[in-house]
Amino acid sequence: MTELEMIKSCFLTEYQMIHRPGALTLLEWMEGNGFFEAPASAKHHGAYPGGLAIHSVHVCDRLKRLAEVTRTFIHPETLAVCALLHDVCKIDAYTAETVPGPDGTPHEVRYKYTGGLPVGHGEKSVMLVLRKMKLTDEEIMAISWHMGAFDYRFKGGSGDMDAAFKRSRLAVLLHIADMMATYFDDDESGDGA
Repeated sequence: MTELEMIKSCFLTEYQMIHRPGALTLLEWMEGNGFFEAPASAKHHGAYPGGLAIHSVHVCDRLKRLAEVTRTFIHPETLAVCALLHDVCKIDAYTAETVPGPDGTPHEVRYKYTGGLPVGHGEKSVMLVLRKMKLTDEEIMAISWHMGAFDYRFKGGSGDMDAAFKRSRLAVLLHIADMMATYFDDDESGDGA
């Protein structure tokens, strides 16, 4: 089994918790559009093929543990939806560039942020998921605000993040799980170093 096949297998194990109508159609769309080969970022966490799927699994693991520690019940399906789909917006956000080494031969692959559809990070994930599968209001809030204070809406003065966090522990926990996975779990190089 290749590394990408192992990544996909881990993701699919968690995705099996999602049983609502449209879940299979969404998964097929994700697979057909390169979700399992996409990086999680251009140069930071998960900046390698499969980094997005690995990051999503890490967020799922962190969210499960945070829910347990904080004694917050999150329905297993909602947990999987939010953790695994929070960054679906990154499917078309990066293009790979091969950088030549000193001798001119291909040396490494780097990613360049191209952004894809410019509608906002969390909002784009919500929108893409809703095209195939329904979300609850709480799932929409959590996915939409998973970037927390890094979200440009917050930086622009929107009070909606605070309102969402006061209304939904899931939104707070998904943000924390995303930060923990990004800074504690995701390897920048993809080589385990």
